[in-house]
Amino acid sequence: KFDQKGDRLQLLGDGQTVGIVRAIWKFDVHHRAVADATTLRPIQMHQVDETRKKTVITDLVFKSDRVERIRRDNRSNKTATPKTFSFAGGVFDMHSALL
Repeated sequence: KFDQKGDRLQLLGDGQTVGIVRAIWKFDVHHRAVADATTLRPIQMHQVDETRKKTVITDLVFKSDRVERIRRDNRSNKTATPKTFSFAGGVFDMHSALL
């Protein structure tokens, strides 16, 4: 689902394995991406990946030259720590690239 709320563009998506593949490998995904309507630059992304035994939650915050990621899962006892990826020349994501 794609919609605009004020100066923000939002993309919501859900997916899953189906049929015989699902019997072997259960996988569900829920995705939300937000971009600036004026510049088309990404702002944030939230994604939940679910398998039979594990749920992984990934949150991204986009800055002009870097992406800050926090990833956590239900099977880890570790505290989620932010990781930063720096890029010269700007940052886009798939959502804003399609715009």
